[in-house]
Amino acid sequence: MDDETRKGMSDNQMAFHLLAALTKASGGTLIIKDSELNSVDKTDTLLFYFDKVTRDIILTISPIKSDETIVH
Repeated sequence: MDDETRKGMSDNQMAFHLLAALTKASGGTLIIKDSELNSVDKTDTLLFYFDKVTRDIILTISPIKSDETIVH
């Protein structure tokens, strides 16, 4: 996929594309246990970085460390 196609994607399309890429990177199957899904709550923030040099997408999870709620 080229940059222009990626720029035109909706958030839902990009999320699905990222899940497909993660599944491929895991050998074709990605198993997420119910307990892992249930462990995610509104104090978890998914951070998304794009490395312009390597063109890698870096995802990391970071808990919110204050009482503030981030709305996306």
